Amino acid sequence: MRMPTEVSSEHDRLSGDSWPSILLVYLFAVVAGASIGKMIPLISVIAAETGVRLETASWLISCISLASILAGPSGGTMADRLGDRRMITIGIVIMIAANFLNWLSWDFISLLLSRMVEGLGFFLLSLGATTMMVRTAGPKRRAFAMSLMSTSVPLGVGLSIALAGQISGVHWRMIFLLHIAILGIMLALVWLSPRWVAPAGHDQHQQYGWGTVLRAPGLAWLSMGILIATIAMFGLGALFPTYATQAFGMTMADTALVGLIAYPASIVGSFIVGFLPSRVTGNRFLLLIMTLLAVSGAAAFLPVLGIAASVVLLSLFYILGGMVGAFGMTRLPGLAPAPSALGRSTGLYILASNFGMLIGAPIVFSTYAMGGSTGMICLIALCAAATLFLWRKIQS
Repeated sequence: MRMPTEVSSEHDRLSGDSWPSILLVYLFAVVAGASIGKMIPLISVIAAETGVRLETASWLISCISLASILAGPSGGTMADRLGDRRMITIGIVIMIAANFLNWLSWDFISLLLSRMVEGLGFFLLSLGATTMMVRTAGPKRRAFAMSLMSTSVPLGVGLSIALAGQISGVHWRMIFLLHIAILGIMLALVWLSPRWVAPAGHDQHQQYGWGTVLRAPGLAWLSMGILIATIAMFGLGALFPTYATQAFGMTMADTALVGLIAYPASIVGSFIVGFLPSRVTGNRFLLLIMTLLAVSGAAAFLPVLGIAASVVLLSLFYILGGMVGAFGMTRLPGLAPAPSALGRSTGLYILASNFGMLIGAPIVFSTYAMGGSTGMICLIALCAAATLFLWRKIQS
């Protein structure tokens, strides 16, 4: 028996096209993103305490995406059948339980496994929130709302980096209790979230399979593009605190504050895209964006430039990366084959992004360990060129 898609009712607390509703849905995704960032400034401490290598400990950052990848196909189907509110609720409950297990973990393996459980909750919460935004934001505000949504994970990562860096002075496990408290507040706010109003003539019981979604023109190219861009964006952000500590002798708390400065810079880029006329976002403009992104990202890891220049360049990198993410997010609703396939379409997009987060940190850490700044320049240039190529395929 197919479960009906959620529709509007007279008991809705917020209108889907209101700014309070857009902000609430955005906050759900930001809290999900915090699951990733809270581990970044703690990697060196956890590696020393558990007796594992730094490269091995970096999987605590990326492993949260592994459960997302495994749950991707079924998660997209659940979003279409269960509805966004239920997805958000289930995701938050799983994340609360997983953070409690994180707090109780006794060695590296137990922490790694509980982080994978947290990854499942992260995926369900971020998928539910993104699908809700796609479905409920009205035509006039959808482009800006989706541009804003593209910043949710970077902002969540940046804020959690700062909080984890400060809390680490007490004990690194305290970050899990703080996340539980925040998730509890968000769980109480689920009842305020909007519900989707099905379009006139839409058969809400009709379901579209994954084959239809994968054959949708441009959707597969878009997902591949966001995968490659996420490898560079997430990997560089994960490496920078460790790089700044080693290259400039900064403390963990200071590098955490640098992370807070750099990640929200992507919001600026997304805001720019939200206000740009569509005719500006052509291939020449994207070529300029990708070129500047590659140069700023590579130069941020040149120690000779000093910490101040590295922070400025990393911030520029995230502004440009925010623009790239916003370009992709604003195109997502139009590439879905039908309203009933928005869950699977969004799931494919988030699945690709999560896979980029899964392999981003290990790829970047390994590239930097083997090739230093030269290796970073080559990797970033390759990611920028591949993303530009895929975007041109979408445009055509």
